[in-house]
Amino acid sequence: SDFEARCKQVMVHLLKIMVPAVALLVLAAPWVLRIFGPSYAAAGTSALRLLGLSALPFIVTGTAVSAARGQRRTRRAMAVFGGLFVLIVPLGFGLMAVAGITGMALAVLIGHATMAAFLLMARHGWMRGPVVPEEHPAPLVAEAP
Repeated sequence: SDFEARCKQVMVHLLKIMVPAVALLVLAAPWVLRIFGPSYAAAGTSALRLLGLSALPFIVTGTAVSAARGQRRTRRAMAVFGGLFVLIVPLGFGLMAVAGITGMALAVLIGHATMAAFLLMARHGWMRGPVVPEEHPAPLVAEAP
């Protein structure tokens, strides 16, 4: 459908923008964080790199949420957000206990990648076009005398 083609087009355009930006962030992370001090750079470089990488699967989740909103399918959009919460928060607390802030960043990457994989497998459900309601006659309104 035209809607599916547009969703794919949005994701391709976002990938063209985000892949170079993420690559730059991954490479420049230590220098970007040195602005806040050397200890900040040492502690946060891996986390920033992982969070930067999580922007790539977010292209799929963000597009799916936008498609649901455009179709006025609020429950579907909330299901994506709820799924991300269920994936990221428990995993994040577990990994944070082991790896600190890097563990939480890894949980964000894993959560978004898992949700993106699920959404891509189920793409025919959320990429289909908006549901067109059947034609209903306009309600009769009493005219004022």
